[in-house]
Amino acid sequence: HTGPGGQTGPAGPAGQTGPAGTGGLTVPTGPPGPTNQVSQTGPPGQTRPLSQTRPPGQIGQAGQPGPSGQAPAPGFSPENTAPLSRLDRVVRGARLAFDLAVITDCAQEALAEARALVAEGARLDIEGRLADILTSLAARFTRETGIDVVTYAEVPDALPEALRILAMRVAQEGLANVRKHAGAAHAWVRAVVARQVLTIEVVDDGAGPSNTDPLSGGFGLSGLQDRVTSLGGQLEFSARLDGNGSVLLVRVDTMSPAIPADPPSAQPTESIAVLVVDDHAIVRRGLVELLRDEPGIDVVGEAETGEEAVRLALETAPDVVMMDLAMPGRGGVWAISQILADSARAGRTTRVVAVTVFETDGRIVEAMQAGAVEYLVKASSAETFVNAVRRVAAGHPALSADVKEVLENGKSRLSRREVEILRLVAAGLSNIEIAEELTVQPSTIKTMLQRTYLKLDVPDRAAAVAEALRRDLI
Repeated sequence: HTGPGGQTGPAGPAGQTGPAGTGGLTVPTGPPGPTNQVSQTGPPGQTRPLSQTRPPGQIGQAGQPGPSGQAPAPGFSPENTAPLSRLDRVVRGARLAFDLAVITDCAQEALAEARALVAEGARLDIEGRLADILTSLAARFTRETGIDVVTYAEVPDALPEALRILAMRVAQEGLANVRKHAGAAHAWVRAVVARQVLTIEVVDDGAGPSNTDPLSGGFGLSGLQDRVTSLGGQLEFSARLDGNGSVLLVRVDTMSPAIPADPPSAQPTESIAVLVVDDHAIVRRGLVELLRDEPGIDVVGEAETGEEAVRLALETAPDVVMMDLAMPGRGGVWAISQILADSARAGRTTRVVAVTVFETDGRIVEAMQAGAVEYLVKASSAETFVNAVRRVAAGHPALSADVKEVLENGKSRLSRREVEILRLVAAGLSNIEIAEELTVQPSTIKTMLQRTYLKLDVPDRAAAVAEALRRDLI
């Protein structure tokens, strides 16, 4: 052993220490003995077992280098070696149970939303007009949540199926966010094609998004963003400029090469025979010339009265009849029932499209009840008329959600809000004044009045008030 003065004592037998030196620090000088013990600083001549000492270069306390300066061994810590206390085990188990419960809830919620989307897609007919699809979706959402939804669509009927599905999914996901996160009272869904760009918006008047990035999770938009991106589009989610609510905005170039082509549809082997009925010569001739210029469509006759239409239908056996409802004499509704009865007796299929000036014409419901499968407003585009003929002839008519609801429920009862609006109409208030009174948008009042006209089978607000008074509704 060596003391501070540099003196050295004689070596002891193997495994034992020599006499104490000046410094009192002993080290072995011979080979280890069978007891494998070394001495450490302490009273001269005493030793401690190896388990209580650290050989040079070994690790001392956790995270500290040993005497030789070597780094700690990886993964070594008291937590890894010391047994957990009962309290620690309970706390750790509780944390794991909580994390598992959160994961389970999120998974169940995601599964429920996926099932709802699938079910919604199954209920909605993507073969119909996008405007009707969105209207039907909004009506169902309003019934389920009480949140008023106004829809607006100005898109061509020939919009690719992939974009129609996208518009439906954007509306679904946007309204789902309104239900779950916004706390809104009103929402608006808009789909417009301008300069070959499809724009889809879902706007609400709720709390708006927080500082959290909505596309990173929690708002269900990451999957939708992937769908939009795959079609070459862009998705944005932000607060409204006035700070009241949020805006989900999607834009897609309708000519993008990323949009898949529609599957080929079966083309009719024969021309579609069409009978045009309208008492106004200019309207009738315009529709005849329009349809005659279309390949695969053959105008087999034109009539200006219901009685003449019934006679020509027997003679020409048309596939589709374009029937004006407002005609002198027995009118279009009577002609529809007669033509369809004659067609059934002859064992052939004739389908009727009702044509009217106003979308709120109460005769639309009567025409549907008589057997018409679709209706068009005379102000519709030429493309809309042509597509309607082809769609109806193929057995895929489209009907607005409002008319469907009335047909399914008969003379549907007015809701409390519809009655309230009628009372204000009866008091002489305009749509704008009613909207201010009820703190909603004027477009909402217009939409609800149109539904009221259909339910009451009346053409306008004056007739609606008169019918409501007759029924003691107001």
